[in-house]
Amino acid sequence: MTEDGPRYAGRRLSIFLPSLEGGGAEQVMTSLANGFAERGVDVTLCLARASGPYLSELDQRVNVKPLGISGVAKAFPGLLRHLLKDKPETLMAAMRHTNLVAAAAHFFARSRTRLILNERSAVEAQFEAFRGTLGRLMLRVTPLLYQRADLVIAPAAAMAKALRKFLAMPANRFKVIRNPVMDPNVLKLSQARWSLGERIAAGGKQIILCAGRLVPVKDYAVMIEAFAPVGREGAAHLVILGEGPERANLEQLVRDLGLEDCVHLPGFVKNPYSAMAKCDLFVSSSQFEGLPNALIQALGCGARVISTDCETGPYEILEGGRWGTLVPVGDVPALETAIRAALNAKDWPDGRLRAAYYDRERVIDDYLSAIFPNEPTVLSGD
Repeated sequence: MTEDGPRYAGRRLSIFLPSLEGGGAEQVMTSLANGFAERGVDVTLCLARASGPYLSELDQRVNVKPLGISGVAKAFPGLLRHLLKDKPETLMAAMRHTNLVAAAAHFFARSRTRLILNERSAVEAQFEAFRGTLGRLMLRVTPLLYQRADLVIAPAAAMAKALRKFLAMPANRFKVIRNPVMDPNVLKLSQARWSLGERIAAGGKQIILCAGRLVPVKDYAVMIEAFAPVGREGAAHLVILGEGPERANLEQLVRDLGLEDCVHLPGFVKNPYSAMAKCDLFVSSSQFEGLPNALIQALGCGARVISTDCETGPYEILEGGRWGTLVPVGDVPALETAIRAALNAKDWPDGRLRAAYYDRERVIDDYLSAIFPNEPTVLSGD
C-alpha cells in the first residue's frame, strides 16, 4: 500500500464497465482500478460480462462483481440491485452506453451515491452511426440522463468543451483528467522481443504500425489504401495490431489491393509496446477519438507518429504537430505523403518528452481528488 493508503482506507468506489476486453477504455479503467486499490480504496468492478484479457491484470485487491449477462443494457437490473443493496459511496462508469445505463440505474434507485460519468470519445460523433427513430431518441435521452451525474470527466479539453455544449450542463460539473497511459511497466515491456518485427526487419523492410480495435471508426481501410503505393514499392510492411468485427473486410481489401505479402493483421496482443519501440513509424488513422492511448504510448516508446487531426485528442496530444504529423481525416493522398516523409525524415522530435505528461501516478492523484473531493489530496502539478 502506498503512503496514500491510510488516507483512502474505507472509501468505497464501484466502477461499471461492459467487460475487460481489449479496448483503450478498458485498459484505462483497469489501470485506474489498480491505482485506486493501491492507495487503499475499496474498489468493486461491476462487469456486465466478466471476460477479457485485462482481467488477469487486475490487482488482487480489486473486487470483481460479475453481473452475469452478455449486454450492457441487460446489466441494468444487476446494477440497480448493487446500488440499492451495497450503496457504494461513488459509482463511476465509462463509455457512452455504459454511462447511460449507470445514470438510468442511479435514477430508478433514487440513489444518493455520487455518480461520475467518464466519457471516452466524442459524443456527437458517436451518434452519427444512428439513424431514424433510434438516433433521435439517443440524442434526446443522453442529455437528460447525464443530468444525474455529479461530475463528467473527459480526457481532453476539446472533448470537455464539446460535451458541455451537447449536454447543456454547467462547467463546474466537468473536469478534464488525462489518461493514465505511461507507467514503468510500459517501458519495461517495450524492451521485449517482437518476433514478427524481427522477421520483417531481417528482410530489410521498414515497419509501419497501427494498434487498436478493428472497428470502422479506426478507418484502417484508409490506412491500407494510403500504404498501398508504399507497400508495392517493396520498402515497407504494415502491421495492424488488434481484433474486431472489421477483420474480414480489411482482409478482403488487402487481397483486392494485392498486399498479402506486406500487410499483417496478427490480432490482439497483450504487449504492443515492444512493437511500438521497434517500428519505424506509428500511425493513427481514426475518424474520431477521445484521447487515444496508443498514440501516447507510441510516443513514450520513442516511435515517430502520424495521426489524423480528428476530434478530439490527437491535436492536443501532438500540440498541433509539434511532436508528430497531423493529416486530415479520410485523406488518402495526404496520409500517403505524410508516411513517405516520416519514413525518410532524418530528424524527428523526441516524443518521450511529451508522453511524460501522461504519467500514471500523477493522473491517479487527479482522479482521486475528483472522486473524493472532500479528501485532503495532494494535487499533482503539470
